[in-house]
Amino acid sequence: MPLHPWTAPATRPRGIAVHDGELTLLGAGRGPDLLHRCRASDGTLRLLEEARLTLPDGTPLTRCADVVGRGRRLYLRGRSVRQWYVLET
Repeated sequence: MPLHPWTAPATRPRGIAVHDGELTLLGAGRGPDLLHRCRASDGTLRLLEEARLTLPDGTPLTRCADVVGRGRRLYLRGRSVRQWYVLET
Protein backbone atom coordinates (compact mmCIF):
# COMPACT_ATOMS: atom_id res chain seq x y z
CA MET A 1 0.00 0.00 0.00
CA PRO A 2 1.51 3.37 -0.96
CA LEU A 3 2.01 6.09 1.64
CA HIS A 4 0.57 9.54 1.04
CA PRO A 5 1.56 12.66 3.00
CA TRP A 6 -1.22 14.72 4.58
CA THR A 7 -1.30 18.36 5.43
CA ALA A 8 -2.21 18.97 9.07
CA PRO A 9 -3.25 21.99 11.16
CA ALA A 10 -0.60 21.14 13.77
CA THR A 11 3.04 20.11 13.69
CA ARG A 12 5.00 17.58 15.77
CA PRO A 13 2.29 16.26 18.11
CA ARG A 14 3.45 14.36 21.21
CA GLY A 15 0.46 12.02 21.06
CA ILE A 16 -2.17 10.93 18.54
CA ALA A 17 -5.49 9.19 19.22
CA VAL A 18 -7.60 7.85 16.36
CA HIS A 19 -11.29 6.98 16.30
CA ASP A 20 -13.84 6.71 13.51
CA GLY A 21 -12.05 8.93 10.98
CA GLU A 22 -11.13 11.55 13.58
CA LEU A 23 -7.69 12.24 15.02
CA THR A 24 -6.86 14.02 18.25
CA LEU A 25 -3.37 15.53 18.36
CA LEU A 26 -1.85 16.54 21.70
CA GLY A 27 0.96 19.00 22.25
CA ALA A 28 1.25 20.11 18.67
CA GLY A 29 2.54 23.50 17.75
CA ARG A 30 2.16 26.15 20.42
CA GLY A 31 2.03 24.21 23.70
CA PRO A 32 2.14 20.89 25.55
CA ASP A 33 -1.54 21.18 26.57
CA LEU A 34 -3.00 22.04 23.16
CA LEU A 35 -5.47 19.56 21.66
CA HIS A 36 -6.49 19.53 18.00
CA ARG A 37 -9.46 17.38 17.00
CA CYS A 38 -9.40 16.78 13.24
CA ARG A 39 -11.31 14.86 10.59
CA ALA A 40 -9.35 12.98 7.93
CA SER A 41 -10.58 13.45 4.35
CA ASP A 42 -9.19 14.01 0.87
CA GLY A 43 -5.54 13.89 1.95
CA THR A 44 -5.90 16.60 4.60
CA LEU A 45 -6.77 16.88 8.26
CA ARG A 46 -9.58 19.40 8.69
CA LEU A 47 -9.54 21.10 12.09
CA LEU A 48 -12.81 20.59 13.97
CA GLU A 49 -11.86 21.89 17.40
CA GLU A 50 -8.94 23.33 19.31
CA ALA A 51 -8.85 23.19 23.12
CA ARG A 52 -6.53 23.25 26.12
CA LEU A 53 -6.20 20.07 28.20
CA THR A 54 -6.24 20.47 31.98
CA LEU A 55 -5.69 18.03 34.82
CA PRO A 56 -8.78 16.61 36.59
CA ASP A 57 -8.60 19.32 39.27
CA GLY A 58 -8.63 22.07 36.61
CA THR A 59 -4.97 23.06 36.85
CA PRO A 60 -3.17 23.64 33.55
CA LEU A 61 -1.20 20.81 32.02
CA THR A 62 2.25 22.38 31.95
CA ARG A 63 4.00 19.20 30.86
CA CYS A 64 3.77 15.46 31.19
CA ALA A 65 6.57 12.94 31.21
CA ASP A 66 5.21 10.52 28.62
CA VAL A 67 2.32 10.47 26.18
CA VAL A 68 1.12 7.23 24.63
CA GLY A 69 -1.58 7.08 21.98
CA ARG A 70 -3.41 3.79 21.66
CA GLY A 71 -6.54 3.68 19.54
CA ARG A 72 -9.03 6.25 20.79
CA ARG A 73 -7.15 6.92 24.05
CA LEU A 74 -4.25 9.13 25.05
CA TYR A 75 -2.36 8.05 28.17
CA LEU A 76 -0.38 10.76 29.95
CA ARG A 77 2.11 9.97 32.70
CA GLY A 78 2.24 12.51 35.47
CA ARG A 79 5.11 13.30 37.78
CA SER A 80 5.51 9.79 39.19
CA VAL A 81 5.67 6.45 37.40
CA ARG A 82 2.42 5.42 39.09
CA GLN A 83 0.41 8.48 38.09
CA TRP A 84 -1.34 8.12 34.72
CA TYR A 85 -4.21 10.07 33.21
CA VAL A 86 -6.41 8.80 30.37
CA LEU A 87 -8.14 10.94 27.77
CA GLU A 88 -10.73 9.04 25.74
CA THR A 89 -11.68 10.67 22.46
